[in-house]
Amino acid sequence: MDVLLEEALAQNMTGLQWIGSESWITARYLANEKTSKVISSAIGFTINKSKIPGLKDFLVKVHPSQSPSSALLREFWETTFGCQFSPKDENEKLCTGFENLKEINNTFTDVSELRISNNVYKAVYAIAHALQNTLACTADGNITCTQKDALLSSQVLHSLQSVNFTMPTGEHVYFDSNGDPTARYELVNWQKDPAGDIAFVTVGHYDASLPSDEQFVMKPVSIVWAGNSATVGAQTDPREKFLDVVDIIKTSTSRVIVAFADGNDLDILIKELYYQNVTGFQWVGSEGWITYGYLANAINYAVVGGAVGFAVPNAHIPGLKEFIASSRPYMTPGNTGLVELWENVFDCNLRLQSHNGAKSCTGEESLETAHTRFTDVTDASLLNNIYKAVYAVAYAVDGLLACVEGKGPFPNGSCANKGRIEPWQVLHYLSQVNITMKNGEKVLFDELGDPVARYALVNWQMNSEGSIIFETIGLYDASQQDGQEFVMNDDVTAVWAGDQRTVSKAEQIV
Repeated sequence: MDVLLEEALAQNMTGLQWIGSESWITARYLANEKTSKVISSAIGFTINKSKIPGLKDFLVKVHPSQSPSSALLREFWETTFGCQFSPKDENEKLCTGFENLKEINNTFTDVSELRISNNVYKAVYAIAHALQNTLACTADGNITCTQKDALLSSQVLHSLQSVNFTMPTGEHVYFDSNGDPTARYELVNWQKDPAGDIAFVTVGHYDASLPSDEQFVMKPVSIVWAGNSATVGAQTDPREKFLDVVDIIKTSTSRVIVAFADGNDLDILIKELYYQNVTGFQWVGSEGWITYGYLANAINYAVVGGAVGFAVPNAHIPGLKEFIASSRPYMTPGNTGLVELWENVFDCNLRLQSHNGAKSCTGEESLETAHTRFTDVTDASLLNNIYKAVYAVAYAVDGLLACVEGKGPFPNGSCANKGRIEPWQVLHYLSQVNITMKNGEKVLFDELGDPVARYALVNWQMNSEGSIIFETIGLYDASQQDGQEFVMNDDVTAVWAGDQRTVSKAEQIV
């Protein structure tokens, strides 16, 4: 699959809808920024993901002293901790045996994607139940039992066919008349999370043990298809559709373009406009792209420089930069996202086996000097919404728990049952929230349950160093008095299309 993807990438084979098999659809090492250009939005069936109770605790307690003669365990230990039990020279680090796997996050200790491992787990339990039934057999009349000191595989298989039990995880294990286990699969879809990383999102389930009309169930989540489309086949020939839009723009008499678009789609359109030298238009952007940093490059600026649009206001989140800079993989075992970030940022490998021959990570590298989207908090606009939401919910729950019986907001002055809180009860308290954040921003909700509308008017500009910046030239705040909601920033000069300082006349809008 690696070779195929490399070739597809080299020939720019994008925009195709990939349907994956179980062997690669959840292969984490394939889900990187490069390959996602080819197989983003892939969909396919895979083994159900599950949790195995106690597995994490068991794995981190593995120690060479448990099996002194195990060459595999010694090799694993030396590779994981970068040491040797028998150093060949003084430059090699000595393994003491006191190293702790709890501080390690690699493929051995990562239990976040237990699919095949869960099948092995169930198989061991099934065989154990079969052996127990075989050994517990009691001869009685016409019933004969196997010879317990000379078991045959066919005899164990016979007992295995009648196995029927429930795992500690709640999963039911049994076999049909053909000796097959019940087919259960997840339908997963490759989607980009807010940080731009690939996530395997479960969009459906198949369970053959259910009635025929209930076996396949889709989850109420959106599926992303090829071309980042929300509908199947919406972009059967993506470039052709973009070229049609370019032709419309070229023949239009308007000099203003209002673009309500996704950032990925707009990036393709802007590139086509650049290659055909279609510039000089005044762009008005939507929140979906106007402050997207990955769009801010020299080619795109040549087309949309001077663009204006409303966006969520930027904000400073106290302590966020320091928290991110102090992150280490060993601090949050099981965090595969942090492991993947670490390996990409420092071009090294934290796991036991490398897929690309990268150097080993020590885990002590510092994010403080790394320049990535993860460490860049200069634009924390969307993060600030999450920050405020967490505080709002915390205040709501605090208010709910502080309720005094007889003075509560529910019938007869009652309070919520603190041992069984209902979502609608939290929602009631959430509607009453009125707090001021550390950065001075007020958080409250109107009678419809909506937060106060606050937007920044931003402008694409190029600074003296040649970097593209999103300059705030105005602010809209619905909490202000009538006539004072919209205020322009007098200290900043707006830049319009063509690097002009004055607005050009435009009578029509595309």
